[in-house]
Amino acid sequence: MTALETTTVRARFVLELRDAFTRSAVLPGAVTARIPSQWAPFTKPMQGLWAFTVLPDGAYTIEVRATANAPYYFPVDIPIALPPADPLWPAFPDRTLANPNLTLDNPAQTPAYRAQRELARLRPSTRYPFPPGATLVRGTVRAGGLPLAEATVSMVGRPELPYVTAEDGEFVIFIDRPQGVQQNITIRGSHFLKPDVDTAVIARRGTTVSVVIDMAP
Repeated sequence: MTALETTTVRARFVLELRDAFTRSAVLPGAVTARIPSQWAPFTKPMQGLWAFTVLPDGAYTIEVRATANAPYYFPVDIPIALPPADPLWPAFPDRTLANPNLTLDNPAQTPAYRAQRELARLRPSTRYPFPPGATLVRGTVRAGGLPLAEATVSMVGRPELPYVTAEDGEFVIFIDRPQGVQQNITIRGSHFLKPDVDTAVIARRGTTVSVVIDMAP
């Protein structure tokens, strides 16, 4: 006879994360979500859930980080406050902010909900294991011929948070729903010390296009 053990966890607050590329809760690499000086959450990584069970009322920042051996995502800091506005849904993103007559991924959703949903979507880094057939724009931001760190790169007209370059100046932008065999897009490079640079790119379905963004020295 096999003995079964059941554990019941009562969540004080739940964080729901999704992979921005696959739109799935299943993440290809290990991710941690922690609040400094607080108990570690109970995790269900295959469901993209982190449940904080012991958390007093107050304002907190959840630090979401990819592990060093699988640096597939950008770090993100998610601000939360307890008690939640609706005790029946103590979670981020807060679905009570959404329009119940629309699907949660509808672009016409409320700005408040869309902002939280976007923050909870983990954005792939240049190390992310994109599958063959992904439509990508990869490149480097340079200034004076050298890689430029802390530059933001985004696709004009797309609401997602921009890519922020590291010391190597590299970036990657994915197009998960390409329009046709090829698509004309504009990539914008920005830096707080330099003028913006827009670059026209022809993205081709299922291939990777390389781009160099040269900003002012």
